[in-house]
Amino acid sequence: MNNGIVAKRLRQLRKSSHLTRATLAEHLGVSEQTIFSYENSRREPTGNILAKLEHFFGVSGPYIMGMTDDTA
Repeated sequence: MNNGIVAKRLRQLRKSSHLTRATLAEHLGVSEQTIFSYENSRREPTGNILAKLEHFFGVSGPYIMGMTDDTA
């Protein structure tokens, strides 16, 4: 894990989009508990979910994963 950067970025993206965890979970096809786990550094999104997050928020996977500060 990247010292909580994934959790921080997902929380920031969700809140800046004015979404609840439940709403984001519904859009991604996962449980609200899964979103909670991502936002609290208990799990990190992989594969299909990461791709859905990229598309949904219009940011890159490397940005979400903390590999770059460039959102594109």
